[in-house]
Amino acid sequence: TTFMNHIRTLTSSSQQDLQLIATALIWKLEKEPETIIKTVQQQQQPSSISSLMIDKKQYDIMISYSHSDKTLCHRILSSLEKDQLRVWIDSRLMHGATFDVTAKAIENAEFVLVCISDAYKQNPLCEMEASYAVKCQCHIISLVMTPKYKADGWLGVLTSALIYIDFPKLGFDKAYQELKKQIELCRIDNSSSTFAEQDEVHHNSSSLVDNTSEIVPSEENNEEPCSVLKYPHCIDMWTEDHVKSFLLDKELDAFLPILEGMNGKLLHQAYSMCQTNQQGMFLSLKEDVNRSQHAILSLKDYLTFLEEIKIYIPFTANNSLNPISTVCNLI
Repeated sequence: TTFMNHIRTLTSSSQQDLQLIATALIWKLEKEPETIIKTVQQQQQPSSISSLMIDKKQYDIMISYSHSDKTLCHRILSSLEKDQLRVWIDSRLMHGATFDVTAKAIENAEFVLVCISDAYKQNPLCEMEASYAVKCQCHIISLVMTPKYKADGWLGVLTSALIYIDFPKLGFDKAYQELKKQIELCRIDNSSSTFAEQDEVHHNSSSLVDNTSEIVPSEENNEEPCSVLKYPHCIDMWTEDHVKSFLLDKELDAFLPILEGMNGKLLHQAYSMCQTNQQGMFLSLKEDVNRSQHAILSLKDYLTFLEEIKIYIPFTANNSLNPISTVCNLI
């Protein structure tokens, strides 16, 4: 089309910024849909033992950043390389390179570090990189580059559920150690999940080969499953066991360690705090989960928790849409 032909002519512009934006736009319109389709198809393929082996990426880390923050980013790069990590970064600004090069780096990196700042938010190329990393379901860690920066707009939405490390607030050395810790935690979690899936595939394969073998009870597996008690419709009447039963019933196991010992009234207070500051409480609970079980609380689990619990909250003037919980007031 005339529009696309015009965009292609801009790839030869003498203005480098315009040239980069044009090549990125062409990639987004023509190549990104094909790449996403391939990624989805690969994820939908039946699992096999070979496909479940840990995928060795070309790079350990890809750094997505605004060149306004290059001083701090290059310091992080230097530390990562000293620790023998393979890092991709466009620090040399590869003149004439297309966005396709960056996209391939994202696809072939185990982690993507999104270095957030106002300059990053304002840069359309940075937005494309971050959005593409999300679409590729990369492991993303956001690094705050400037003091007291709080992401908003598209960047706030994208990073709200991510691990983030504030370099100006923590200081470089402490922040860098936290970055390495998060990378290791993520790798441990991935390894555990992968080997568990391999074991399941192996078990299923063995069952297909010989389904006549007897199942011999194991003394190691004689633990009784946790029983789920029927809990009242009013959260304020819940005991500690009711709280535990609610979490098990709704498959919110990630909350069990951090809400241990809470009765219904305390859980009600926690819910009220979440309603007052949802993002702040999400970050706080995520840190608690991380500390207690070296796991990551997902945004989906957090929002599911809030959605499932609200029907048990007592009716008030500020909470007029919870008809089930009116039983609290009647009692």
